[in-house]
Amino acid sequence: MQERFKKIILLLIIIALNFGVYRLVQMMNPVGINLEIGLDTYIPFISEFVVIYLFHIPMIIFAFAFYWNDYRTYRSMSLMLITVVLISLMIYSTFQTEVTRPIITSTDFFTRLTTTIYQYDMPNNAFPSLHVSLTSIISMCVYEKDKKVGIILLIITFFIIMSTMFIKQHVFLDVIGGLILAFVIFKNNNKIFGY
Repeated sequence: MQERFKKIILLLIIIALNFGVYRLVQMMNPVGINLEIGLDTYIPFISEFVVIYLFHIPMIIFAFAFYWNDYRTYRSMSLMLITVVLISLMIYSTFQTEVTRPIITSTDFFTRLTTTIYQYDMPNNAFPSLHVSLTSIISMCVYEKDKKVGIILLIITFFIIMSTMFIKQHVFLDVIGGLILAFVIFKNNNKIFGY
């Protein structure tokens, strides 16, 4: 019962940081610099990738369900995710960036869904990409325990990463920042948390 309570608390902390504090930082520090480089101009806007972009939510839910009965791994993964979000929030607070979004004129399902995301999520808090770092951490955690499931999640993560650029939520440097942050936290997990 005590472990179950701790798992719920860890999950609530992640939700509060990722949705509550994240949004607060967006509103308090709404203007940032654009990190777009030449490579970004060659990346097309592909609205259909918005569906894959939204895969990060079920992927996070899956990971927590997958490790619900393995408290040690659940705790380790949770602490890594919390650390990634906290570091990202500190960066957003001191080094705010923003993405230039395309003007959308189409009204099909995918572009309407993309427009909905644009309305909900301001174009800042971009570097490093939390979409990239959170899904990367989860994929690496799962891969370490279960190679088959991990490979599937790594493939999904790759497409989620591509989707962040294809729907113009992030630029290339945001993705690189998210990958580096995830890798550093994952590789130093034992040193940081003793796991």
